[in-house]
Amino acid sequence: MKLLAALFLFVLSITLLYLPAGADDEGGVEIVVTPKVISISVPDIVLDYNSPQTGSTDNRPSPLGFDVTNNGTANVKLQIAGSDTVGDPSGLPGWELGSAPGADTYVHRYAVGFSNPIYPGEFGIMDEVAQDFLQSLATSSSATIKLSLDMPTTTSTTETQTATVTIIAVEAP
Repeated sequence: MKLLAALFLFVLSITLLYLPAGADDEGGVEIVVTPKVISISVPDIVLDYNSPQTGSTDNRPSPLGFDVTNNGTANVKLQIAGSDTVGDPSGLPGWELGSAPGADTYVHRYAVGFSNPIYPGEFGIMDEVAQDFLQSLATSSSATIKLSLDMPTTTSTTETQTATVTIIAVEAP
């Protein structure tokens, strides 16, 4: 009889061990994910330097600059890149972007947030490789970007030249 009772208890304990868990034994974790959105707006405008003379420096366009607005949900770091010019209307290569003016080489500069930059030293020099120029722009905030151009010392073209300035936003640290 003792053996039968022990066997019964053994079978009962094994059966209870492998029964599926009831609703009271289940649990769950609810997760909420809010994506960070990186979004800036840059106006689709043309900044016109008019007709500066070769060799002239610190030429300012009209209008003087443009605003970049952070429309995202995260603070962003802004980067800027310049480009070589292209002749208009031919589409032929024009001037090379450089760090100092030269023959068919121009310098494009930028400044951030100055209402009226006076000295070219306040401007950074653009490169074709994007570089950081504003470490943090808060959500729903804007920054004013001003530009300045140093003309080539000599030029082999008389065509109007067009260059592109690219603004890139990445999440600020």
